[in-house]
Amino acid sequence: MDTDDETSKVTAKSAGDEYETQLLGFTPPSFSNGIFNAFNQYMSDGLGAMKEMILKEYSDVITEKEVHKEMRDIQESIENEFDNIFDHFECYTFNNVLKIPAHVVLPEDKIQEEELVREKLEDEILDLQEQVQAIQFANCSLGEELELADKTQAELDKLLNHLEESDALFSDDLKENASTCLDEIEKLAHVIKTT
Repeated sequence: MDTDDETSKVTAKSAGDEYETQLLGFTPPSFSNGIFNAFNQYMSDGLGAMKEMILKEYSDVITEKEVHKEMRDIQESIENEFDNIFDHFECYTFNNVLKIPAHVVLPEDKIQEEELVREKLEDEILDLQEQVQAIQFANCSLGEELELADKTQAELDKLLNHLEESDALFSDDLKENASTCLDEIEKLAHVIKTT
């Protein structure tokens, strides 16, 4: 993030963060900017120390220009990856950590809460009643589907048993018929030979 971009984000975001700022004492964007800047500072310090160590230990193997180029490439790679990760972190933090839920009221604003609570509870009751009815309907439908599936399975089991019995009978009858035919053929062959 560059400073102009950060400033415009802080200005735009702080208008919507007044309640959070009232509770926390700082704006959520200033919090994330602090983390972002601290990371960049630590990364810069760490890469600088690494560069110095490489130049000191391996100056006979690699030139200062090569080290500088590679460190710049590493820094760009880390910055790109960190920017992507930090965008997700920032979005999650703004929406889930540093965001005061709509149902939370600060002590100094409790006076305004009572009327809103009554309306909200009535709405929630209606929503829950609709959800209960939908679940009851779904349970009823699923019960009917389960009953139909059980009946269908029973019919399929009966059909399978019938097919297995038919197959066994057909197999036994075929063996007997083949045996009888062979006996008859042998008798005819014997008769033909004798005549």
